[in-house]
Amino acid sequence: MDMGMNAVTKDLIERLNVNDQDLMGIDIIVSFIKLSGYKQLEPMLKDALRRSIPVRVLTSTYMNVTEPAALSELYNLLGEGNVRLYNGRAPSFHPKAYFFKSKEKYQSYVLVGSSNISRVALTNGIEWNYQVEASVDQDSYDYYMEQFEYLFKYDSYALDTEKISEYRRTLILPDAERKISRINEHYNKYRQNNNYKKRLSNLFEPNQSQTEALIELKRTKNEGNDKALVVVATGVGKTFLAAFDSMDYKSVLFVAHREEILNQAYDTFAKVRGSEDLGRVFNGYQEVDKKIVFASVQSLSRKEHITKFEFNNFEYVIIDEFHHASSPSYKRIIDYFKPKFLLGLTATPHRLDRKDVFEICDYNVAYETDLFSAINRDWLAPFRYYGIYDGTVDYGKVRYINGRYVEDELSKAVSTDDRSKLIFKHYMKHQRKHTMAFCSSIDHAEYMADYFNSNGIKSVTIHSQISRKYCADRTIGIEKFITGEIEVIFSVDMLNEGVDIPVIDLILLLRPTESPTVFFQQLGRGLRHSAGKRNLKILDFIGNYKNVEMIPFWLSGEVTTDSKKKEEVIKKLIDQENIPVDCYIDFDFEVVNIFKEMIHKKVKIIDEIKELYVSCKEELGHIPSRMEFFESLSDIQYRSIKAQSKVNPFNKYLDFLSTMELGYLSGDFINSDAYKFINMLETTGMSKLYKMPILLAFYNKGSFKIKINKDEVCQSFYEFYQNERNAVDLDRHKNTNNYKTWKKNDYWKLALDNPIHFLCKTHDDIFEYDNMTEIMNIKLNLTSWYKNDFFLYHVEDTIHFRRSNFLDQLLSNKDNKS
Repeated sequence: MDMGMNAVTKDLIERLNVNDQDLMGIDIIVSFIKLSGYKQLEPMLKDALRRSIPVRVLTSTYMNVTEPAALSELYNLLGEGNVRLYNGRAPSFHPKAYFFKSKEKYQSYVLVGSSNISRVALTNGIEWNYQVEASVDQDSYDYYMEQFEYLFKYDSYALDTEKISEYRRTLILPDAERKISRINEHYNKYRQNNNYKKRLSNLFEPNQSQTEALIELKRTKNEGNDKALVVVATGVGKTFLAAFDSMDYKSVLFVAHREEILNQAYDTFAKVRGSEDLGRVFNGYQEVDKKIVFASVQSLSRKEHITKFEFNNFEYVIIDEFHHASSPSYKRIIDYFKPKFLLGLTATPHRLDRKDVFEICDYNVAYETDLFSAINRDWLAPFRYYGIYDGTVDYGKVRYINGRYVEDELSKAVSTDDRSKLIFKHYMKHQRKHTMAFCSSIDHAEYMADYFNSNGIKSVTIHSQISRKYCADRTIGIEKFITGEIEVIFSVDMLNEGVDIPVIDLILLLRPTESPTVFFQQLGRGLRHSAGKRNLKILDFIGNYKNVEMIPFWLSGEVTTDSKKKEEVIKKLIDQENIPVDCYIDFDFEVVNIFKEMIHKKVKIIDEIKELYVSCKEELGHIPSRMEFFESLSDIQYRSIKAQSKVNPFNKYLDFLSTMELGYLSGDFINSDAYKFINMLETTGMSKLYKMPILLAFYNKGSFKIKINKDEVCQSFYEFYQNERNAVDLDRHKNTNNYKTWKKNDYWKLALDNPIHFLCKTHDDIFEYDNMTEIMNIKLNLTSWYKNDFFLYHVEDTIHFRRSNFLDQLLSNKDNKS
C-alpha cells in the first residue's frame, strides 16, 4: 500500500498509529465493534494511553452486530466515560471514522469510509476509506469533528458494566449470521475456507461465551474478589472455560461428583494447557503429587484423602456443577482449601436456584448466560417444547416426603400400560432418529424400554444396574445410539450430567420435573448443535405433580409471586412471546388448567413457611439457624415470604422458633435486654452495609464488647472492606470509591456520618455516643448475657443473615432489571 496516498482500500490498520509526537487525541466512531477488531487496535490504543493521549470511542448496538466481549475489553481499557453508545433518533447508525488530532491543527486528519472495527475490515477485507487532512480540506475536517462532538455529548450514553451485561443478556444474533451456512454459500466460500485454516492452526481457542466470561473473571479478580460463580447454559463449554482461566495458575484442583465429568475435564485441561503434569483422585487413583488434580467429591471429602494435601496446595480451585456445593461433602472440601481463587460453575440461573449455592461464592456472579441467551446467539440449537397432558397418573396418591416422591410408589404409578400407550402415541407422532428419555427410576426405565422394544423401536437403558435386561454398557450403548443402531435411550440420572451427545434431537421427559437444575440439565442434553439438526423437540408429559406450576417460569426465566402476573407469563408463552429465536412452546389446554389451578390454590403463606422450615430441619438434622433456613430457599420462595411482612419469620426469627420449637426460648431470655438487642439487629433499617462494621465491632468475633472506641471502629471498618463484596456501596459513589487508599480518619468520618449517627438516632434506647471520649456504648443491661453462648450464636447469625440478604437482594434486583 502506498502510504502517501489518501485513498485506502485495504490494511487500514497500518494507517492507525500514534507515531506523531504531537498527537493530542484519538476519536473513533463506528457502527459496530468485533472482538477480532479490538485485538487489532489494542496495541495502538495501549500505546496512546501510555503516552497519556486521550481516546474516545462512539459505537452502537445497532442490528446487534457489536460483540459484548469487545465492549467489555474496550471499557476496561479506556475507562468510564470514554466509550459511549449511540441512542439518537436516527433509524440507523452507519458512520466509520478515525480522528487523529494533532497539537498543530493543520496536521490533524480523519480517515472516513467503510471500515468498522473488525479484523477483516481493518486488514484484508475490501474496504474503501479516505484520509481527510485538515491542512487540505479544513472545512470538511471541522464539520466531521463537530458532528462527532455533538453525537458523543448529546446523542449517546456512557457505557458501564451493567449496560454491557444487559446487552449480553438481551442480544439476539442477526438472522444473516445465524443462517450463514444456508445462504450466500458461494460468496462465503473463501471466508469459510479461511476460517477452517484458522481453526487448524488454533485448535483450542475460547468461543464467544468463554471469551466474555474470561474478561469478566479477569475484572472481578482485579477488583480483589477471591471467589466467583459463572452461570452458563449446558452445552456452551464450562469445562473449556475453566481450563482457559486456569492458565495463570501453576496448581489447580478440579472437583466434580461424576467420573464422566472428571474424565472429560482431564482430557480438556491436557489439550488446553499442553501439560502432562495431571493427576486423578477418583476411581482408585491417588495421583496426589501432580500440579493439576482432578478429584471426585466422594474421594476427596474423606479425611484420609484430603489431608494428603496442604490447605494452600492449590492456587486455583474449580467446583463443577456448583448447585451441589452446599452438600456436606462439598463444603468439607471448600472449607479445607484456601486457594488464591475459587471458581464455581453451574447451569442453573440465580433466580431459580437455592440461595446457599450463591452464598458460598459471596453472591459474586461474575458472568451469566442463560438458555435463552445461548439460543438467541446461536450457541445452542432452538427447541420446540410440547407440554402434553398426562391424566393417567394421580400424583396425589403418591406419598411426598422431604421434598421428594417416594421412589417405589412413584415408579409403580408411572409404569402402567395406559401411560406407556400415551407416551408411545406421541413419540410416533414426533419420531426422530435420536431420542433420549428421562425416567423416574431404573424399574421405570426398564419398563419403558420393554414397551418400546415390543412395539418395534430399538431401545436400551443406561443406568447403574448393568445386569438388567435392557441395560447397555454406557460407552457401547452411546456409540450404537450415535450410529443409529439404537433409536431410544431410557435413563434416570446417569446422563443428566457429564455427557456430550450432540445428535440428540428428541427428548422425552417421563418423570415429574420438580427441580430447575434437573430441568435445565435434561434440556441441555439435546441443545448442542449437530450436522443436519435444525432444532430439538421436547415432549414433556405433565400431570398434577408437585411444583408443576413452575414449568412456565423455568421456560420463561421470569420470577413473580403475584397470581395475575403468573397467568400473564403463561399467556405470553402460549402466544410465543419472550421466547428464544426459532423456538416454539405449546401446552395442551388441560395442562394450562393445571397450571392455573395450582397457581390459585389457596395455601396459607404461614403454612407454606412452616412446611419449608420442617423440610429444612429434616434435611439438616437440627434446628436451622437464620442463615441455614434462608439458604435452603429458592429466590421465588423467599420473595413469597418477604412479600408477607407480617408473617416473615426473618423479621423476628426468635419468635418464629418459639412457635415451631416448644420451649426454645426461656422466659428469662424473652424478658431480657438480650432479646431486645437481637430484635434490633433483625429489624434495623439497612439501605447500605455501613452498619455491619459497627455491629461486628460490638460482636468482636465472639468476645462481645459493651463499648467500642475509635480505634476499634476503624479497625472493624478496615477489615470489613478488605472483602471486595462488602464495598458495593463505596464503589458506586464517587466520594468513596477510592476507599482502598483510605487512612484511619477516612473510615472514622464514614462511621460517624452514617452508622453511628443513625444507630444512635433510630435506636436511642439502645445506643449512645460520647463526642468527648469518642466511645459508642450499648445502654442495655447485657451483663448476664454478653458471654452467653445462646446470645452470641444469635448475634452472629443475625449479622451474617443481614449481610447475606443484602447482597442477595442486589443480585436479585440485577436479575429483575434484565
